[in-house]
Amino acid sequence: MNADQLLATYLQTTTAALGTAMTSTSQLEAYGRALMPGFFRGVFPQGEEPADRRGAYGYIVNTQPAHIATGHWMGVYRVPHRRPLLFDTFARAPSDGWQPHLQGAELTHRDVDQDVRSVLCGQITVAWLLIAWLHGREVARAV
Repeated sequence: MNADQLLATYLQTTTAALGTAMTSTSQLEAYGRALMPGFFRGVFPQGEEPADRRGAYGYIVNTQPAHIATGHWMGVYRVPHRRPLLFDTFARAPSDGWQPHLQGAELTHRDVDQDVRSVLCGQITVAWLLIAWLHGREVARAV
């Protein structure tokens, strides 16, 4: 099974639990903590990160600051002594003007994993974090 097939498999799990509508911070937070105890560190607005940075962990970050209600979910996987690994379903790279706090992060495979009309970025990001948690950094990087 290749990385994209693995993502599709885990996406079936996350959409079964979270549905196919746009996800909220509280939905992602509750599901992530229940599904990946000790690994999942939460859901954060743009520019914020978990306070607990020990060990390998993953979290979800939004493209918007906390005061803006909508945005796009992305995943971050951190392993000690390595650059963070960033998963964006639209395969974008951080820049000075977009997500500057994540500049220098290593990017996953640069293929688009979501149609621009889709609202599944939360479900897809949780599926990717499951891959990182269960299969490790190199497999997650290939998605």
